[in-house]
Amino acid sequence: VEGVAREFGVDRNRVYAAGLSAGGAMSSILGAAYPDVFAAIGVHSGLQYRAATGVGGAFTAMYTGGPDPLRGAEDVLRAMGSRKRALPVIVFHGSGDRTVVPVNAEGTVAQFAQVADLALNGVDDDELSARPTGQRQDRVPGGRSFTVFDHADAQGKTWLRRYEVEGMGHAWAGGSQRGS
Repeated sequence: VEGVAREFGVDRNRVYAAGLSAGGAMSSILGAAYPDVFAAIGVHSGLQYRAATGVGGAFTAMYTGGPDPLRGAEDVLRAMGSRKRALPVIVFHGSGDRTVVPVNAEGTVAQFAQVADLALNGVDDDELSARPTGQRQDRVPGGRSFTVFDHADAQGKTWLRRYEVEGMGHAWAGGSQRGS
């Protein structure tokens, strides 16, 4: 990241990590491990941070969801260490995904909402919550319907946004719907 930033004159406040499936899980890891490097992360059809620590656990998480995201937030905060902060996160997931079931999107949001809640003021007071503060539905012309769930703090700043794409399987939201 440092090399690319230097070579191309990248604004260090606008470096993001995003990925699909295992890459989505990796963006959760990068956000937790390097909150000082990445301004925000994007998780598309992936897992929350430390949803699994081995292959067997990964398949279990993919099919049933990860561990308790509120306890998992403690893992994220430990990884962040003295660099802990509220990290903006955007999540995309298809309601028809049977490879990485949609509950994983909710777990990712819940985990990073709890991280933000604790990082904002050091207290578990739902300053930022896994419960959406806003919700809207829309449709891409000629494409799928989707629901957007926003999670804002008490000042109205949206920290997390989750898109649930109706009927989409384990596929890139902007591409072929045949899936992986």
